[in-house]
Amino acid sequence: MSVIFRLGHLVDPVREGDVPFAASPLFGARSARTSDLVLPVTRRPRNQPGSSCVPSSGLGSLEALSDIQRAPLPPLSVMWGYRLSRVEHGAQGVDGGTYIYTFVDAAARMGCSSEAAWPDDASDLVERQLPDGSWAGRPPPGAFMDAYDRLVDAHYAIADGDLDAFEDALTAEHFPMFGVEVSLDFVKYGGDGHVFGPPSDAVGRHAMFVRGVRGFGDQREWRIRNSWSEEWGDDGEVWISSAYLRTARSARVFTRAPA
Repeated sequence: MSVIFRLGHLVDPVREGDVPFAASPLFGARSARTSDLVLPVTRRPRNQPGSSCVPSSGLGSLEALSDIQRAPLPPLSVMWGYRLSRVEHGAQGVDGGTYIYTFVDAAARMGCSSEAAWPDDASDLVERQLPDGSWAGRPPPGAFMDAYDRLVDAHYAIADGDLDAFEDALTAEHFPMFGVEVSLDFVKYGGDGHVFGPPSDAVGRHAMFVRGVRGFGDQREWRIRNSWSEEWGDDGEVWISSAYLRTARSARVFTRAPA
């Protein structure tokens, strides 16, 4: 499998106004866990190699949450999430990844457009005017109205290194998203059940979401859903160590899927 070698998670700055996970209704749920847990995810992994990993992971986690909450969302537009997140931090004229917090802010203020309203098209990653005077990378007509029906209004920030918060979320059947550094071996991983630890030779930052945990305490390992298709890794997923997840930055969890 070939992977476009471009990674797209930007580390969020410290910011006021984030609601901490300790204020979440999910806080403390791990006390109810008695065995290993891998949450059901019925949709196939996204196939989004490149710089749009933040909306790929965030929207993937929202879709999975909506399925568990029995109010399934339609496939959501990665182009919408990526482009509006880039607009939030003033970088719409280039393609260079984005922040989790600007993606979440955009979803909270403007909602989540469906893929039907803005289909996946790599040419839409950057806004630019074409020779005929039209614009690529701008939302199609109707996308804003389509998105506004799906405002995300319940989300919490997980502090760096707070593994108990990740476990709380999973036990309560939610899917935290996060960003970490990844190695070339990780990018090229072909699957075999390997458990990745922190990279010693990072080549960039990448966003994914958690769908499972096995073991307890210091022995925990974490099942991660990626967005590089089911041909990557173990059917699109991988196990990572607790030491690796402790290096995660910018983690957020949605506690209610938009209607």
